[in-house]
Amino acid sequence: MSQNSDIRLNPTLWKACKRDVVTSCNHVFINNRYSDDALKGRVIKCLKRHFTKDNLSQVCSVKIEEIMREAANIDYRLDPLLVEGCLNEIELYCSGASNDKKEDCLRLAFQRGSIQRKTDCFEEVRRIIIEGAADVFVDHELTQACSIDLNRFCSNIAPGSAQQLKCLLSRKNGKERVSALCAEKLDSRQELWNLAEVPDSMKGFKDLAQYINKSEHRSYFLLSFFVIVSAVFALGCICRPSASKYRHSKLK
Repeated sequence: MSQNSDIRLNPTLWKACKRDVVTSCNHVFINNRYSDDALKGRVIKCLKRHFTKDNLSQVCSVKIEEIMREAANIDYRLDPLLVEGCLNEIELYCSGASNDKKEDCLRLAFQRGSIQRKTDCFEEVRRIIIEGAADVFVDHELTQACSIDLNRFCSNIAPGSAQQLKCLLSRKNGKERVSALCAEKLDSRQELWNLAEVPDSMKGFKDLAQYINKSEHRSYFLLSFFVIVSAVFALGCICRPSASKYRHSKLK
């Protein structure tokens, strides 16, 4: 269990993700405000966050995905930051749930509004909701409700980056659609994702614009967009006279 909560105790994970830790999560090590015990799980939490944004190398993504699925489907205690942040809420709302059901119980408490905003538990549950949107197999209840539909419609789609979720959502309506049980769970999860403000930039230009506006890199995105549009416009201005000349010569 410790190996999945502390990267320093998991040589296989460290080997797979060493480069990603250096490039994306090195700040966790050099941040002096974390004690040695508090450091546990924070590097893996950082890697999970980059997994949901599809920013990890392939070999590291596979390992992080395994850890998320084990925590969701086997024992919530494999996620030490969730345990630490939600001690009171687990006792209050989920004491009767088995260890493999406590994450689902916390999601429901979040959806009901029972978990207070601006608390550690709120942020940790929000995190596992986002992870579940990135990989449906991290969301135990959604996977169970949609298992037949995943095999029927989405078996050829690699997990991660929300692609399987996108596949299921695309089959909610139409001639060949997901089962009623799966559709009901997807509706429930969409409400949950809205409450958790899950980034949904893959569904269209409008969502992408909203995501850019909320992003800490907003200026960079807007500058890049302006440069691309300017380049296309300039290329059109350069090529237009040549194209007109060519059409004129053909007419002759």
